[in-house]
Amino acid sequence: MNKLIQKAFTLIELLVVIAIIGILSGLIVVSMSGVTEKANIAKAQVFSNSLRNALMANIVSEWKFDGVTTERAAVSADVVDSWGGVNNGTIPASPAIPTIKVGSSCVSGSCLSFDGGDYVSGTNNLSLTTTPISISAWVNFTDFNAGHENPRIIEIRDGTYSIQIARDNSSTRFTTKHTEYQLTSVATQWDIPVMGIWYHVVAVFNATNDTTLFYVNGASGSGGVNNNVGFGTVVSKFYLGARSDLVGSTFLKGKLDDVRIYNAAIPTSQIKEQYYTGLNNLLINGSINKEEYLSRINDYASNN
Repeated sequence: MNKLIQKAFTLIELLVVIAIIGILSGLIVVSMSGVTEKANIAKAQVFSNSLRNALMANIVSEWKFDGVTTERAAVSADVVDSWGGVNNGTIPASPAIPTIKVGSSCVSGSCLSFDGGDYVSGTNNLSLTTTPISISAWVNFTDFNAGHENPRIIEIRDGTYSIQIARDNSSTRFTTKHTEYQLTSVATQWDIPVMGIWYHVVAVFNATNDTTLFYVNGASGSGGVNNNVGFGTVVSKFYLGARSDLVGSTFLKGKLDDVRIYNAAIPTSQIKEQYYTGLNNLLINGSINKEEYLSRINDYASNN
């Protein structure tokens, strides 16, 4: 009888066992939740990489601003052309230095933040002066006020010609320009009305058939008249966050991420996939919540 009592569980022991089982079950649920989240992140990364690989033959340069784990002032070493390092950027010591942001404030990894008086520039070996040309970038404006009403996202200039993406008052534009004749093509006055939100902008210029297309968040608008503007043959420069003459009102006040240049007119389907991939990244890293994600998906669907 004593042996039977010794082998049996007391009520307290049973409660302890039940509590341990409950704790272990909770840990398993949390663990599985973490595994699911990691799986979703992995799937998004695979999709993003597959899209990038599909376009890699046409990539000329890309500036991802990644590889930084803590927020800090940027240095020239951070502005690396991750596609071969041909067009690495430099950051002047004055008037200001942009900041590297990380985590949920960016689309993917880290991004570059401009305060309205700083910029990145670089001299290239004519690899950027290509037609056709496609330029894509994620931009998040933090100021539309006077003094920053005409900021440049990117400008490529070879002394005679320039191609630029800029926000002009309430709209975003893609312009090709010949400085001698002042020939300007504005491809789509496309609205970016809200500060503090990431927008995906893409400009496609094809001098062969004299067409321009502009996309904001995957939706396209009509093109402009190009006047057969093309690039010259001198070594050009590129600018991120400012115009080449560094006029005060053209400095960007906001953030840039994943800036890419292609030597092809990339198709609409791939532009839409880029936007969708970026949306998934924004949701995963907490830059947008589920409500904003669904709202953007609805807007995206209604415009396509």
